[in-house]
Amino acid sequence: MDGRTELDPLNPEVMPNYAFLNSAFRIPEPEGAPWECTDSPHGTVHRHFYETKIVKGLRGGQSEYFVYTPPEYEEHSSTAYPTLYLLHGLSQGAADWTVMGRANFVLDNLIADGMAKPMIAVMPLGYGNMAVANKQPSEGDFAAMLFASNALFADVLFTEIIPRVEADYRAAKNWHQRAIAGLSMGGAQSLDIGLNGNGEFAWIGGFSAADALVRRTSARDSANDLELLWMSCGTEDWLLDSNRKLVGNLKESGYAFSLTETPGAHNWPVWQRNLVEFVQLLFTS
Repeated sequence: MDGRTELDPLNPEVMPNYAFLNSAFRIPEPEGAPWECTDSPHGTVHRHFYETKIVKGLRGGQSEYFVYTPPEYEEHSSTAYPTLYLLHGLSQGAADWTVMGRANFVLDNLIADGMAKPMIAVMPLGYGNMAVANKQPSEGDFAAMLFASNALFADVLFTEIIPRVEADYRAAKNWHQRAIAGLSMGGAQSLDIGLNGNGEFAWIGGFSAADALVRRTSARDSANDLELLWMSCGTEDWLLDSNRKLVGNLKESGYAFSLTETPGAHNWPVWQRNLVEFVQLLFTS
């Protein structure tokens, strides 16, 4: 509007984002899609706020994360559930996987159809330093700040998020029952944490991963014990070539897997399809 981007005042759907706000316009799939709200039994999305000791730049130190519990969670009071930690991309926030990705509906529908195991999904705020959330990659100090932020976020995940989730929810407390995945920045965080951490996750996924943020690694002693290492990228995504190279690097390091290439670019329709495919592979052994 007159050279400026404006939100559509009559459209309540807004993409939550630290760098920019856009109105969202959804085109339904002709035959329906797993991320649509249906009459399947619905799980519950819980929003948690807490005071972080690690994340820089949060007003009052107040951080947040969302937790999805499956529809049967309250009925099966003695069951411990496997847990997926689902990470967002750069400039996005903790709400993006539910608001834009509709991850809760994906899980509702796939669980109802018997295509995914009932699981808990945790969607945290994925920064160690909030200053990177609205920075542009072209800025001179961006790369160094993002690397540092991701390193801090790993500490946040292991010392603040996971302990809280496993104290407050019936989440299984062993690596074979933990998965981590994310998109773009979150995809890189998932791969980096999953492959270079302390063996806390047996199921690892990267969707359109920002590969430059992933430390190249030699296969750890337990690499053959990984239940799943899964990467995907859109065929029109600007990160496709670099994702192919990352897969090559990891294969040379001893990891056996392949890159799933799907139609599309660096956007939500691709990541929703990635999530649908990925969660069907989880916790199957």
